[in-house]
Amino acid sequence: MTGRTETWQQGLQIIRESPWVGLGFQADRIYLQLQHMHNAFLSAILQAGIVGGGALFLALTIIGFLIVKYFFIRPLRNKDLIPAEIPGIFFS
Repeated sequence: MTGRTETWQQGLQIIRESPWVGLGFQADRIYLQLQHMHNAFLSAILQAGIVGGGALFLALTIIGFLIVKYFFIRPLRNKDLIPAEIPGIFFS
């Protein structure tokens, strides 16, 4: 997998230094010798800890729920009321 699993393993070891609040912005590049984590959740946990990773997970869960609700469960008659950014953010 192009070395990403090695980077993830190193990142998981570094996360143990400060698991709750993380090590700060761009910590993956500082602690992993200018490498990028290549994983949004691991990167969020490394930078902002379980608190920040949990916030990211919660936000994506809410967006996913809204997509399912507004497009499948109870579609609105007027689709113009749904911002196009909601699915765009979720699927990017």
